[in-house]
Amino acid sequence: MKKISYIIFGYVLIYSFIVFFYKGELRRDTIEILSITGSLFIVWASYLTYKKATARLIFWKILFIGFCLNFVSNILHIVSEKFDILEIMNGRNILFLLVYIFMLLAIYYFLYEAIGHLNICQLLVDSIIMIGFSLSLISKLFLKKFEYNFACFNYESNIILIFMILNFLILIGAFTIYQINIKTKILKKASLIRTLGFLIYTISDLGYTYTILKKQNIGECNPLFEFLWQLGLIIVVFSGLYEVYNIKRNFRRRVSIPENLGIRFPMGMIFLYVLILSLNFRNITIVFIATLIIVLRIFLTKHVNIYVTNEYLYKSYKDIGYQLTKKMEEISNLSLYLEKIVYERNIELSKKNIELNRLANIDCLTNLPNRRNCLNFLDNLISTKKSDGEFILIFIDLDRFKSINDWYGHDIGDKVLLEFVKRLKNYLSPIDFLARLSGDEFIVIIDNIGQEKIIKEMACQIIKLFQNPFVIGENKIICTLSIGISMYPKNSQDRLELMKYGDIALNSAKEDGKNRAKIYNKEMEKQSLKNLELENKIYRAIEKNEFKIYYRPQMSLENMRISSIHAVIRWKNDELGFISSEVFNRIAEESGIIIEVGEYIIDKLGKEIKYLKEKYKEKITVGISVSPKQFHAGDIVGTLKKTMKKYDIEGERIEIGITESCSIKNEEKTLERLKELKHIGITVILDKFGIGYSSFNNLKVYPLDSIKISKKLINNIESNQEDYNILKTVVEIGKTLNLDIIAEGLNDLNEVKILKNLGCGKIEFIQELIPLKTLEEKYLKI
Repeated sequence: MKKISYIIFGYVLIYSFIVFFYKGELRRDTIEILSITGSLFIVWASYLTYKKATARLIFWKILFIGFCLNFVSNILHIVSEKFDILEIMNGRNILFLLVYIFMLLAIYYFLYEAIGHLNICQLLVDSIIMIGFSLSLISKLFLKKFEYNFACFNYESNIILIFMILNFLILIGAFTIYQINIKTKILKKASLIRTLGFLIYTISDLGYTYTILKKQNIGECNPLFEFLWQLGLIIVVFSGLYEVYNIKRNFRRRVSIPENLGIRFPMGMIFLYVLILSLNFRNITIVFIATLIIVLRIFLTKHVNIYVTNEYLYKSYKDIGYQLTKKMEEISNLSLYLEKIVYERNIELSKKNIELNRLANIDCLTNLPNRRNCLNFLDNLISTKKSDGEFILIFIDLDRFKSINDWYGHDIGDKVLLEFVKRLKNYLSPIDFLARLSGDEFIVIIDNIGQEKIIKEMACQIIKLFQNPFVIGENKIICTLSIGISMYPKNSQDRLELMKYGDIALNSAKEDGKNRAKIYNKEMEKQSLKNLELENKIYRAIEKNEFKIYYRPQMSLENMRISSIHAVIRWKNDELGFISSEVFNRIAEESGIIIEVGEYIIDKLGKEIKYLKEKYKEKITVGISVSPKQFHAGDIVGTLKKTMKKYDIEGERIEIGITESCSIKNEEKTLERLKELKHIGITVILDKFGIGYSSFNNLKVYPLDSIKISKKLINNIESNQEDYNILKTVVEIGKTLNLDIIAEGLNDLNEVKILKNLGCGKIEFIQELIPLKTLEEKYLKI
């Protein structure tokens, strides 16, 4: 703060020395430089105050805008004087006028916050009255003396009149702010400095106006007035800096009733009224109008005072009532608390006995029956039903619950379970049996129901219960359900088989995409056995070298040559033939073997990259996509480092593609992993952009090199203008962020031209999937 004070003092000293002791062109040029420098300082200081202030942010924001306009108007002022261009001079006057308007808006917004809407209205009325009185006096004392004619309403006279009105309004507002801060003892020194700045600024402008009236034209401005204008604004912004750096608790509060400025009768108005009467005592009309205005002002003061006082008393009454109610609630809560303690002491021994039984049969977290209790209940129900009754078992599993525990912690996970139980209980009938089997697996047993249509409707209703997210603190967590249902006696009359079939139906629902319900049938058991068999075969596929790498060529649209290729994994089993990648990836993800398979594939890919490096002079980059589980759970960075070292290949030859589901799982961990990949030189591509969770925020947050646009966004760009516009927007955003654009698919040459014109760098031929040898023969040249 001291440095800023010294800078201001030095600036004022130099400026005043130039004004009073220099003459001629040197003074004019120096003053222009100082004027621009001062205006720039005012803009910087007001911006600094706006950024650091803890209150009155809008006040300083409006002033900052006004001071920016002041800076521009000063430049126009210098240009207009240098080149004597009328259009620039008119523009300069309009900007100066806007500067005044923004200062006035800032002052009256400050007052609106400080004294309320009724009092600000009254202040505006007072301001208008005082301006009217002041202009009457100016007309009497100055305009007639100089015989200045406003009746012609030309451009100059309008500007002069508007500036005079604005000066008076700023003066009245500045003095009112100062009066508020004196009475409330808040920011007294800062307000005094600010008022002094506005006073210097407006008085210098009124002095300038006086010289214009005297000369009867707008001529060259006296350097003294320019100096005073700059000085006034510098003092205003200095008051803001003083507030920021010297007042620790800078806060707003409304003025209480005894200190309310809007209620007082302004003494300045009385003074002007007496002065008008003394100068116009022979003019009955003026005397009558002035007296009528004063009477109406007194009448307004009385009624506003009554209204504000009533409003204050009403609010005080409400506050006292609220505090009394709060105290009564505290007393009531204390009474209930004491009653609870007494009750707990009386039944403490009884609770201990109940607790032993609860620990054996009740889940500690949810207070639901546990697995042991559930099995006993089911055995008893089957024994009573025999073969003439019916009921259903509904197995419920929370989708992605393990991920919720990993991302948010087990405390949040436990709260999600409690909210889940609460919602489900509200839906179920009191006679329905609900139990917790394990971590996130629950079972509902509903008696006397056997029609599949009713069962499906009930399952759908349960799923709909959980479409809305769980709100846990500041977290909104979406957790869908998978449901499997077995029926007694249709599926079985044996408890073990009913449990088994319900679990098979539940797994089938999960395999079909989760967030759905399935009723057991025999085909599900066959599919379950098939999935188990495939999982076992995946483990043996690595040993048998059944995983093969195929490639999709990527053509550069700049030179129409193949510069990179994308690796795709295919599994060909000796017995089953080619296995669908969708089936393979799902089973590998669920079993966790995807990490081991990924490490095996990366090692195999490294070997082929080394082969390409040694055979071809031109650098060919090889890309591969990794699954979310492999990216987060596996050591993807360590695996790549090991492969690069083993085969002596550079990171710039490898491209790693991730989908946006990686970021949804853990944004912070994703960012950390991507930075590690970039550190070892690997190119990172956001794959399948345009489908799923696509978010433009990811493009800005993550250290990406390229985005690969999904073919779904490209298919209809020739025939559908909306698809074309979406693709164009995506490409433009990518280029703005310095990302390379890769487009999937190739339908025809016209599509290639469109993609090239939009700015896509490469096209990936997703229709073509070929082994390395075929790729070399068809596309690569030594």
